[in-house]
Amino acid sequence: MGRGWEGVVLKLFGGKDFVFTVTGAEQVTERYRRVHITDGGMLESTGVHDSDHELPLRLDPEHDDLRTVSRKDGQLVTEVKATLPDLIEDAANTFVWIACDTANTRALTSYALKELAIPKTRIHSLGYWRAA
Repeated sequence: MGRGWEGVVLKLFGGKDFVFTVTGAEQVTERYRRVHITDGGMLESTGVHDSDHELPLRLDPEHDDLRTVSRKDGQLVTEVKATLPDLIEDAANTFVWIACDTANTRALTSYALKELAIPKTRIHSLGYWRAA
C-alpha cells in the first residue's frame, strides 16, 4: 500500500496491492509495440473478468479504437503505441481522461502535463480501487 491518506482508505476498504511486471516487448510495426505484462494475480483475484477484454481508446470524437487485453496464465498482452505523442496532433486541443489506481493515475497525469504539455484544464483524472 502507498503511504498517505489514499493508502489508509484502501486498507480500510480491503484494497489489495498488485505488482505488474513487464516480461517482454516486441515491435509489431513501426508505430505499434506489443508489451507482455504479468498481472500479479489481479484478474484472478477480482473474478469478474473474462479471458479477453476490449479497452476503448478514443483518438477522435467519431472513432473508438479498441485494444484487446488477453488473459493467459496471468499474462496480459496488449498492443500499445510505441510512443504516445504520435497519437496527439495538438496538445492544446487534446482532452485526456485517466482512470486507474491512485498511484498510476498520479504518474500518468504528471506525464501528460509535463512531458506531453497538455493543459491542466484538458485533463480529467480519477484514482480508484476495487474493494475486496
